[in-house]
Formats: sequence, C-alpha cells, structure tokens
Amino acid sequence: MPQSRIYAKFLTPVVGKTILEYEGVCSHECIVQLAQELEHTLAERAGVRFKKVFGIFVELIQNIRNYSAERSIPHDPESDGIGIIRISEETLCYTITAGNCIPKDAVARIRDRCHTIKSIPKHELRSRYNALLHSEQERTSKGAGVGFLDIALKSDGNWDYEFHLIGGGRTFFIITAHVARASHPNDT
Repeated sequence: MPQSRIYAKFLTPVVGKTILEYEGVCSHECIVQLAQELEHTLAERAGVRFKKVFGIFVELIQNIRNYSAERSIPHDPESDGIGIIRISEETLCYTITAGNCIPKDAVARIRDRCHTIKSIPKHELRSRYNALLHSEQERTSKGAGVGFLDIALKSDGNWDYEFHLIGGGRTFFIITAHVARASHPNDT
C-alpha cells in the first residue's frame, strides 16, 4: 500500500458527491485511465464545464506524477510520483483537490509562486498566462509556473493551496480549485 494513504486526512471532507478519487502512483497509464473515466462521468452530467474541470484535473495529476517527492521507486526521480486526487460535485461547483509530498526546501518557492498568482486580479489572468507561456524562462523551467496560472485561469481565480509539515524533510502540498457548475456566456 502506498504511503500516500496516510495523507488523505489532510484533504478537506467532501461536501457533495465524490465523482472521482484516486490515491497512489500516477503513472502515464493510470492518468490515461482516470482521464477516460472522468470524461465518461462528466459527459453524463448536463451543464458541466468539461474543459475547465478536465484541464485542472490533468494539470494537477501531471504535477503529482512529475513533482511529488514520494516516488514509485524510492530515490529514483525519474519514476512516477505518488499522491491523491479527488473531484467532487457540489451544489454550485465542481471541486478538484490534489495533494502530494514536496521537499521541505521547496515550500518557500512554491508558496511564493502561489501567493503571487493568487494576487493577480481575475481580469488579468489570461494576459499573464499568455505572457508566461511565451517567456523564455518558463519554456525551459521545470518549476511551477504556467501550471498554477492555468489552474487560476480555469477556476476563475477560485483556487487555494495549503501546506502540512509531515516530517522527514517533507511537506504535504494541497491545491483545491473550484469550477462553477453553470457556465457564463463569455466562457471559452
């Protein structure tokens, strides 16, 4: 059993109905299977803003795969990451939550990046996203950048993050994004 099972206690309890939940190794095959399951589940729901929910899911599960400090093969940074991802359906929104371990020394950098993005006014998110996409630094960077902005954009700025010190030089990092169930006329 993967160690990540003990981290479920850090996730906020589900208010609505869980439509997808996964804990464990986020391999390419697993991501494809979960994406297909999510696509099928969301296709059955009228009024779902599929692109936004699906896009956030993909970004978060790829983050787990690529950046989690907990790996499928311990001490092998090329192996798949381990973490938790959950999508729930609430009265007014879909909530996408993901969590994984990060090294303690990465907390300040990630917290600063998240804080900076959270402070961007909603009406500026798209232009900042486009500018970051075209910057030379981010094309070569493996650090969090475009991904957090993409989550902020797709959730209309309705996202948050938290850190839980777990010991052993690691911290559990959680991102939660909300996507309104009813779409707005100007949504893309």
